[in-house]
Amino acid sequence: ADQLSPFRTYDTWPDVPPFAGAPVLIISADALRADQVVDGTVGPNLGALVERSHVYRRAYTTIPITLPTLQSIAHGQYPGRRTTDHSWNLLEALREAGYSTQLFCHASDGTRAAIGDPAARGIEDLNHCSPFDDATSTPALATVTARWIATAEGAREFVWVHLPDPHAPYLRDDGSQVGSAFSRYQQSVRRVDRAVGEILSALDASEDWLILFLSDHG
Repeated sequence: ADQLSPFRTYDTWPDVPPFAGAPVLIISADALRADQVVDGTVGPNLGALVERSHVYRRAYTTIPITLPTLQSIAHGQYPGRRTTDHSWNLLEALREAGYSTQLFCHASDGTRAAIGDPAARGIEDLNHCSPFDDATSTPALATVTARWIATAEGAREFVWVHLPDPHAPYLRDDGSQVGSAFSRYQQSVRRVDRAVGEILSALDASEDWLILFLSDHG
């Protein structure tokens, strides 16, 4: 709690302006520890986002495994609960509300299966990028996402980008595994920070985007 004290933190949903019909952006980072974000030392883009955001200190993952967690976010159910073609699904609900739904993830990821199987009915476009175990995957995803956002038309846009960093094996920018695991982990976090900066810079300042930044688990 002491680490979070410089920022606005909430145990419950705060008073925020209504966002019905506003464009929505979710950026999720794989295996990102909360202390790497809130202490403000890892990267300027995440630090700036935290300072102007509502920060939730009692946000817990449903399970410390990526795909079941993403499925919980998409379906609103605990892991192990069977989902069917008739289960509630975030993306489908947004589609029914008139949103364009876009998912950006890396090619070898099971993200589509977790979020969109059987929830594929809610995904309008699935955008794959480079393999999971490649240090270029996060930057490539950021570029593809930013380009799409910059050319998007219409207010009802929903964009979800799942960044593979800073998941093991914690590669350095050059793709190597030189140095301690934690030093490589922090370099992976800095890649996430640069990716967040690139994506957010593509947002239209004239539109009030609802932005959610989260990790699937620590």
